[in-house]
Amino acid sequence: MRLSPVVTSLLFIIVLVVLTGCATSNHITKESQKYKPYVIDINNFDPYDFFGRSRDEIEARKQSTTREFYLPGNIDIRLSLVAESDKEIEESSDVEAIKDFEGKQYFVAKKAELDLNDIETVYIEKSTYRGNEQYSIGLLFKKESWDKFYDATERLRGKRLALIKDKELLSAPVIHEAVIGSAVVDGNFTNADIERIIVGLMPTAPYPENERADLYIDWLENRVAAHIDDSQALTQLAWRYSEKKEQDCEKMTAIYEKVVRLDPNRYLEPFLRLLRTCFKEADTDVEAIAFYNGLLAENKAEELEQATIRMDLAQIYVKTGNLQKALDELERALTITKALHVSYPWLEKSACKGEIQNLLNFSKAQMIMLIEAAMERIKLQESINENN
Repeated sequence: MRLSPVVTSLLFIIVLVVLTGCATSNHITKESQKYKPYVIDINNFDPYDFFGRSRDEIEARKQSTTREFYLPGNIDIRLSLVAESDKEIEESSDVEAIKDFEGKQYFVAKKAELDLNDIETVYIEKSTYRGNEQYSIGLLFKKESWDKFYDATERLRGKRLALIKDKELLSAPVIHEAVIGSAVVDGNFTNADIERIIVGLMPTAPYPENERADLYIDWLENRVAAHIDDSQALTQLAWRYSEKKEQDCEKMTAIYEKVVRLDPNRYLEPFLRLLRTCFKEADTDVEAIAFYNGLLAENKAEELEQATIRMDLAQIYVKTGNLQKALDELERALTITKALHVSYPWLEKSACKGEIQNLLNFSKAQMIMLIEAAMERIKLQESINENN
């Protein structure tokens, strides 16, 4: 499952699409889904707008997306534990064999984790970004079922959760994190697949997203108050704060510090992205430099995170006119990146391991080229400044 992604550069979009697609997100993603890397034009690369490109990218994706909303009516729709072998599910006598649209057979627990009574709205999302037509299925759960959904996805981490409609398996993704309120099933759905899926659903008016966003924050604040050791709920709350128009960097930094205390080995990149955006919006360069240098001094960041932090510092130094410090940070980021080997335990068991590893290698090569290009442009700017 994956959180709604807020990436900070087109380069990290390439990396994070992979990590979120098969690892962690607000979306449930089919393992067999194909990922198409976006190739950046190195010849036209400009370090001054490098870290701002993602906003245009995200906005373009949003503009290309349409949604149609439906009430589930009385159809048989549920989320159930699923495996490729009946031996993988306890109490195998309560398992039934069901095939997906591609004809692959799964063994699905007859007991539903969530069903029709938990679902408020179903929507079909269509994206035509960069000429690629893609479909996904969204489920908005009733507020009284948010705890139930969160607890189920937390309990089933590392296992598959199947979306079943009328005895047909629509998707069987692996759950990697607890999720609140809603889920989106991404997959290789065709227009014909979608036509089959919406049979029996009743068209309805769009759901007010802003209203639901505020409800999510209220629910998360109550959740973390009742479960003070729930680092995932804290992380989700930080994301929700970041999506508000008036961002509170102090509040997000406090959440970051609490999560790191609870889980010292937690992956920091989501918080780096949130705080990066917050610092930029608040225009607090001095505070940002102090925070990033403090992170590096703690020596808790992984190699990829260290490279990210160095590149963030370079961005700020370019902005403030300290080109030599920007070059120093980029040099350190380049050294880290060249020696970087991205590896995750879940990747070893992933059905798309080879595809993901190839894309990670592609991203690493892109990252190296971009850092080198940024360094050349900064050196050129230094030369121009000296001549003037």
